[in-house]
Amino acid sequence: MARSNNQARKLTDKAVLFIVEYLKDMNGAAAAIRAGYAPKRAEQTAYLLLRDPRIKAEIDKELAARVTRTKLEADEVLMQIAHAVRLDPRKLVHPVTGRPLGLHELDDATAAAVSGFEYDELTGKTKIRFVPKMEAIEKAMKHMGLYERDNKQKADSEIAQLMAAIHGANPRLRVKDDDGGKS
Repeated sequence: MARSNNQARKLTDKAVLFIVEYLKDMNGAAAAIRAGYAPKRAEQTAYLLLRDPRIKAEIDKELAARVTRTKLEADEVLMQIAHAVRLDPRKLVHPVTGRPLGLHELDDATAAAVSGFEYDELTGKTKIRFVPKMEAIEKAMKHMGLYERDNKQKADSEIAQLMAAIHGANPRLRVKDDDGGKS
């Protein structure tokens, strides 16, 4: 089967650079700018580049190679977020004496929520930093689809259907929300 001109065309150096830049942070517009495309049209350029089957195939190939190299699976990333979400401060202290536990005494799930620590040699005290719980919750909520694109929470589908039915039955009906505004 003969290949079309589009399939046979090689990628430009700029397109290859876009792929390299895109793989850094998965931000199409920023990658387009870093690759040398016009900043004013960066979003449109990124959109078009990411729709190019050759570029998409190259990105997919590189992402698969990255997963193989790092052996990092989506489940593992989600588990790390889950550990931060489920961090229970009661697990940071001894259940009988109430003394703070050392890092080596933390269970695996609690230790996974540690983002870093500092040891002060003068005082002998250790400061432990944890993954910010609210950030972990937000990431989990986004992954679960609990935020819409504009970051407004999705309404429960039954409530949304009820509201649509109410407005459909009486389009002039306005519902006051808690802060006194009308919707």
